[in-house]
Amino acid sequence: MESLTVLLVEDDEFVRTVTAHLLAELGYQIREAATVAAALAALAPAPDILVTDIGLPDGDGRDLARYIHARAPRTAIVIASGYAPRHSDPFTSITKPYSLATLACAITDARDACLQGLQAA
Repeated sequence: MESLTVLLVEDDEFVRTVTAHLLAELGYQIREAATVAAALAALAPAPDILVTDIGLPDGDGRDLARYIHARAPRTAIVIASGYAPRHSDPFTSITKPYSLATLACAITDARDACLQGLQAA
């Protein structure tokens, strides 16, 4: 079975490295980006899953998520933040720092929501 691809967008190098290791441990192929611009450059082909920070140096991760969702609605989306999640966001949210189990559950929830068509930009 082919493993799924995650586009990980996180500007903090330490957090990005740790999260990439967690994702690899879960069996995902990872593409990494530190900025919105780098994430946009890494979109082809569309990832199966997007895990993005909100506060990025050149934009907002929520805007990136909406952009990707509009163009690749089958991409499951997880928004990560150091702050409490906003209930107005239609995507699965997790609060940093998060554990391997929390990340795995968030990805499962996002994929389920995406498959059921519940994520709406």
